[in-house]
Amino acid sequence: MVLFKNKKITSRTRAARKAANSARLHKPRARVLTLRPTTATGKIMLGVIAMAFIVVVVAVVCAFLFTTERMVKARLDGIARDYYENYFYEKMVSSDKYAEIDDMDAAMAKYVETGFARVELRQMVLGNAKTSEGDVDYVLRHCDENTTAVVFYPEPPYGRESYHMEFTYDCDF
Repeated sequence: MVLFKNKKITSRTRAARKAANSARLHKPRARVLTLRPTTATGKIMLGVIAMAFIVVVVAVVCAFLFTTERMVKARLDGIARDYYENYFYEKMVSSDKYAEIDDMDAAMAKYVETGFARVELRQMVLGNAKTSEGDVDYVLRHCDENTTAVVFYPEPPYGRESYHMEFTYDCDF
């Protein structure tokens, strides 16, 4: 009988070890907090939280993209482009001084490095009938009209849209 008991003890021990290994290998996972509303109130609260999060993200993105500096520079760029393409270039091409010159490229080439004379914001606004009043008012609210200026540099082939600009800003941003 002693042998029988030993075998029983041994078999129990093997079974116990097997159970222990199985339990160790297949531990129950820790519970993860999930938001699964089961009631109507819970669903409404989850919706409110999600909408608040979306509103905050949109506000942060808009604050980054639409800063005063970016808005003023973009509108001033539009005013300057409109001035050069619709007023300055037309006046220069049709002026008596350049009407006698057969080769307009030669006349423009001397301004490639130095640029044309500096044009203040006040001059751009006065010579610009096509720019919207909203853009002009917005820029004038933030920039000094006598010291904010642009210099136009013509580029080959010296057409209406062949130029680049360098700005001098005196604005409150």
